[in-house]
This record gives sequence, C-alpha cells and structure tokens, in this order.
Amino acid sequence: MEDLNKLRNEILDFQIKELSGVTRVLLQVFGSAGHGKSSFVNSISYALIGGNFKTTAPVASGSEAFGGLTTIRHSYKLTDLITAVDNRGFGKMDSYETQEIYAQLANILPLDEPVQWSDTSFADTLKKVYGAQLLSEDLIVPIYVYSVEETLNKERAGEISSLLKIAQQMSGILPIVVLTKKNKGDAHKVQKMFVEIGMENIYPVENYTPDDNVKTPGKDRQFLVILSEALQLAEFRMKTVADLHQDHEERMQQLLLMACEREKEKALEEQQRVFEKEKNELNEKIEKANKKWCILS
Repeated sequence: MEDLNKLRNEILDFQIKELSGVTRVLLQVFGSAGHGKSSFVNSISYALIGGNFKTTAPVASGSEAFGGLTTIRHSYKLTDLITAVDNRGFGKMDSYETQEIYAQLANILPLDEPVQWSDTSFADTLKKVYGAQLLSEDLIVPIYVYSVEETLNKERAGEISSLLKIAQQMSGILPIVVLTKKNKGDAHKVQKMFVEIGMENIYPVENYTPDDNVKTPGKDRQFLVILSEALQLAEFRMKTVADLHQDHEERMQQLLLMACEREKEKALEEQQRVFEKEKNELNEKIEKANKKWCILS
C-alpha cells in the first residue's frame, strides 16, 4: 500500500517546468462510441482523488451504449495541472468524421462545447479551425480506449493503426492504449494486435462502475500506472518540442490540408455518383429501345 500512496502522491504533486511554456497537460481520451471512455475518466478520477464513487463523466447504458452518449468534449480537472478530456466517441469513421476526430485530438475544437458530426464543407472547416481559441499552451497526451468485447480483425486493426499514427502526428506522442472490459473478452489477443501495429504502452483494465466500485489496491494501481505513464510521456515531450506555438500552428495547417484532401475526395465521389446515375439511365433507355425494336420486328 505504501508504494501505491507514493505513486498517487507523485501524480498529485506533478509540476511543470516554467520554461517549458506548458500550462496544462491534457489527457485526450478518445475511441469508438460505447467502448468505455467515460467510465475510464471516472475510474482515473476515483483512483487518484478517492472519496465516494461518482460518475463525474456521464456513462452510456442500455440502448445508449451502442451509439455512445458523449456529444461534447467534456473536460475534467484532476489537479491544477492535469485535465482529462472525454472526447465524443466515433462510429463509421468516414472521411468527415475522422476530420472531426483529428480536430479534437489536435486541440483545435474548444472544450466543453458540442461537437457537430455532419458532412461539413471545407469552408466550414476553415471557419472552425481559424475561429478556435489558441490552445498552444496545452500539452496533449492521447489515450485511446478500446473494448476487448469487440472483435478486432486485421482490417479493423489497419483502420485503427492509421488513426493512431495521425494522433501521434497531432500530439507528438505515441498514444497510450487502454483495453477496457479485460475480463469479458480475449484481452491477450487484442493486446497482441495492438503490439503488431506498433503501440508501446498498452494497459488492459476493468473500469470502476456504479455497480462495481469497491476500491481495491489492484484496480487503483492499474489506473495510477496509466496516469504516471501519461505524465512521463508529457515530460519527455516537453523536453523535445522547441516551440509550442509553432507546434500548434503546424497542427492547424495539417488539419487544413486534410480538410482540403477530403473536399477533393468528396467532389470525385459526387462526380462518380453522377456518372453512374447517368450510365444507368442510358442503359435503361437502350434496353427499352431494344425491347420496342424486338416487338416491331
């Protein structure tokens, strides 16, 4: 228990070097809807701060769990220098949804405001990016949450790999991977697949929940270790990034390039759709003409 209290106190006493330019560490929690992001935020808060268990971050249940509940980038202050961000979960991961995901990870979209998931235009994206608050003093540590209850095949692993690599580009930190519901699926197999796609820090956990919130040293330790690792990554990043403002500007430019590419893709898809429609209409006319000719013959 002594080492557990020591670990907890080290997190609570975490300090940021004045010359780093960083004012806050943001733990950017992201992942698919219904995979346990909000429960994870509740769990790290409970393990670190203690007291009576409470659902600081609202958790989806029943029919809500399929589509996720979070529609706002909720921020939860763990200490004066550490804030956890419960980002909105994603579903189909099409080009426009992933654009929103990257905007959240890059800390472009403001905290505690609704995230609109729609097929926005490039112009709308420009307004959103350039209208965002300057959040370059925040150092981002991405934490990806995945439930081992969901089957992870090679195709899905490839999609996740692309997402996590861009999350690394946005933050400068290879994401921490948290595997929830470790006792309700093949956590070992899923963990192995994340290792194969290049992830280094992977932690299977069982979240504290309203129905299962009796504190144990083992459960507390798993969440405190994740927090400790996140802070070590933050300290490493602070030593390697030269200019936080420039780093933030580069993230914004990267987002704009992505948005531009997606607009091009959308235009090509629309052209293809129109072409296919016109081709089908022409084929129908030819078929009708052939039938008419056969009847007259």
